[in-house]
Amino acid sequence: MFRVTIVSTLLAIAPSDAVLAQVPLVHHVFLRGPIQLEHSRIVERAFQVANRDGAAAVVLELDVTRGSAQAAQLIVQDIEQAVVPTVAWVNRAWGPGAMIALATDTTLVTHSSSIGADPTGSSELAELPEVARRALEAELRRLVERRGADPRIGHAMLDPAVAIDGLVEAGELLTLGGDEAIELGLAAAAVSDLASVLAMIQLEGADVVTVGSGHTGVTVTVTNRNSRDIRVFLVRSTNRYRLGTVTSLNERQFDISEELLVAGSTISLRVEVIGSSASVSTEQIRVEPGLVIEWVIETSLSRSNYFFWIR
Repeated sequence: MFRVTIVSTLLAIAPSDAVLAQVPLVHHVFLRGPIQLEHSRIVERAFQVANRDGAAAVVLELDVTRGSAQAAQLIVQDIEQAVVPTVAWVNRAWGPGAMIALATDTTLVTHSSSIGADPTGSSELAELPEVARRALEAELRRLVERRGADPRIGHAMLDPAVAIDGLVEAGELLTLGGDEAIELGLAAAAVSDLASVLAMIQLEGADVVTVGSGHTGVTVTVTNRNSRDIRVFLVRSTNRYRLGTVTSLNERQFDISEELLVAGSTISLRVEVIGSSASVSTEQIRVEPGLVIEWVIETSLSRSNYFFWIR
């Protein structure tokens, strides 16, 4: 049976070229729309790869409207357990997105940003079961208080009964603008673009790897250490698609057409040795935005191994 190397096992491998390079590396993770569990998996793997590559920081760009409180809590856990410094750059961070924004080491905004309750009037979080809503209120209060701000601010984002003089009246949920967040100590500064984000955290000129929901490409790299040429196939359900040939002792990268992929579905890869009946396949791999698969084919196919992560 061939060996599978998941990204978490890569942390013990010797540092990559990125670690040894003089130019710092920043992972930029773009989260957009309603937060779902697939976003939590993207963030988890992004931190794993950032650790592996010796990244200087992870920047989470947030344009988050509503979504799953559970997914946001998983992302908050990953942020707070991260080894690398974390930065949130906020356009919108509504509902669960507010927790993500406030969990990072540094929060940056634009002058038009909004953080807190959904200003369109959605009561999605307020309609959660009482126990779940109180847990979220406690989490937001904790994150706000950690910034040295009035913890009632976090409570007011979920509970319309909370009034704060000069900020929010009873009967309304609290949404802060970017400048308000800075004034209250919840954000460090307003910046207009990613270059300004890097300047603010003193990483000007860093190499930036952007991943996340705005980037949907899937890349497969096959290294053929076999003494024979091989053919590579993508298998989806009962359908098989030929990607191409990799000659002996060579490497080839395949960019998978989006027409062959559906986010959330599963695929596998298959290699057939030309001039032989020998073949080997990967296990099922879930398709996610920015998926990268690397597969090394050995002369003894049972010793072949692959690993994957989210760019």
